[in-house]
Amino acid sequence: MNTFISIVKESFIDLIFPTICIHCENRCENSNEVFCYRCQILQKPTDHHLHKKNEFTHHFYGRVNIHTGASLYYYNPGGIIHSVLEQIKYRGQQQWALRLGNYYADFLKQSVHFQNIDIITAVPLHPSKQALRGYNQSAVFATGLSDKMEVPCNFGILRKIRKDSSQTDKSRIERINNIFNSFEFNSKINIKGKHILLADDVLTTGATLEACIIELMKGSPSSISLVCIAMGKN
Repeated sequence: MNTFISIVKESFIDLIFPTICIHCENRCENSNEVFCYRCQILQKPTDHHLHKKNEFTHHFYGRVNIHTGASLYYYNPGGIIHSVLEQIKYRGQQQWALRLGNYYADFLKQSVHFQNIDIITAVPLHPSKQALRGYNQSAVFATGLSDKMEVPCNFGILRKIRKDSSQTDKSRIERINNIFNSFEFNSKINIKGKHILLADDVLTTGATLEACIIELMKGSPSSISLVCIAMGKN
């Protein structure tokens, strides 16, 4: 009975305040979706969360040890998710990152590979960049994950201590050199023996995540898993 009442209540709320597609602003079929039916067809989620080893984790073979990793979408220049990420990062649409986190959490909760997460954190921005933007889109995405997965967030574990130049059009080696020593582990926070889920917005070469993992390992976590909104498709 309570379930029926809850469904009726949600349907009524959706009728009065419909959930809007984060790309085209048409109406979504239900409140849990982030895209309308048409955009869902054009921008399908990956199945990374179903496989411990996948195209995402392949980026880190021989570089750093991770438990698993997954990206919600593939990223294509000029595509739907490209437009969405531009809006999130540069047009103040941080609530879209929160919705994407909520949405992906439902996938991750059903995956055997993303169980027993102890702490969710995010790739930090340099304080000056975060002050200018007003928020860290990766942290907002992580908060969305946390809300649905019922796992606490801690955004003080890593700090960005050095501003770096744009990563655009750099090779993997250039990216690694560009971000070397840019991050710092906060030793005041105990993550020993914990399973850490590290969130970011986009995976390209993996250099930024690799640098963050190296710092996190200083805290002796039991394992580190990764999750992103999108990744480039090979």
